[in-house]
Amino acid sequence: KTPGVSFIEAGWLEAVIPETKYDLITAYEVLEHVPLEEVPKWISKMEYYGKRILISVPDQDHKLNPQHQWTPSMETIAPLFQRKKNFQIDYCTYPLNKSIPNNWFIRYDTN
Repeated sequence: KTPGVSFIEAGWLEAVIPETKYDLITAYEVLEHVPLEEVPKWISKMEYYGKRILISVPDQDHKLNPQHQWTPSMETIAPLFQRKKNFQIDYCTYPLNKSIPNNWFIRYDTN
C-alpha cells in the first residue's frame, strides 16, 4: 500500500465514479480491441475522467491476433494524439523475449 494512493482495477465502466476526476487513467493493451473509428470516443471518455493518460498498444499486425480490430502504427496513432498537451510517445522492444510484441507507449495531460 502507498499512503494517499488508491488503485482501482476493474472494467472501464465499473471503475468510474461519476463526477470524479482521477489523477491517472491507464489503458494497457485495450484500444486495439476497439474498432479504430470508435477509438476517439474512448479517448474522450478517458480524458473526461483523467488528468493524465497512459496508453500502450502493441506493434502487431491485427491479422496475427483475431481479437485486435486494427494495427497500431505511428500512422494510426499520431493523428489520434499528436495535438494533446505534453504528448509523448515511446517505443519499447523486448529483445530477451521475442514472444512479446513491441509496444507503443503514449502519455499526455488533459488539462
